[in-house]
Amino acid sequence: MDRLTLRQPLADKTPIVRRGFRAQVIPHQSLAELRADPVSLPQQLRDLLPLSANRSIDHRCWRVAWLRPDGWLLIDTPQDTERHASFPVFAGAKAARITDLSHALVGIAAAGYAMPRVIGQGTPLDLRPTKFGPGQCTRTWCAGFSILLDHTDTHVSIYVEASWSTAFWEWLTDASYTLPQ
Repeated sequence: MDRLTLRQPLADKTPIVRRGFRAQVIPHQSLAELRADPVSLPQQLRDLLPLSANRSIDHRCWRVAWLRPDGWLLIDTPQDTERHASFPVFAGAKAARITDLSHALVGIAAAGYAMPRVIGQGTPLDLRPTKFGPGQCTRTWCAGFSILLDHTDTHVSIYVEASWSTAFWEWLTDASYTLPQ
């Protein structure tokens, strides 16, 4: 019997490139949701997590984005797939729960001065750099899709459910055609 092969739904997509806008699929990442009561977490973990709403922190080899008062998305960069070693230890001690979301979400990196205009066609959020900048993240609806936006120093990472990722990619492609050539 053949082994089950897991494949990212957008693995075969070529980048979307328009004047002022570029979107490309982020290579497979290790993603996990950490759930814990922030008050009962040890100080060493609280220092690693954004405790304010809609914030994300870059730890060079991994990022963490605020999802809810007791939940964070742990994101390993494609170059380093070892998120902070303390989290599994505290999960084992029942101080936190970690759920692997690596195959549940697909990441898309969107960049360029026209990125707020393209994504803004599907969401009411003000995505201008003065309102939504690096270190901020948010969950929102975009063209009928539930997405997480995480603004890094170089781009906005868009996380969408894997089952909807192809449809979202098609919407994103169509939305980019509204930009002037």
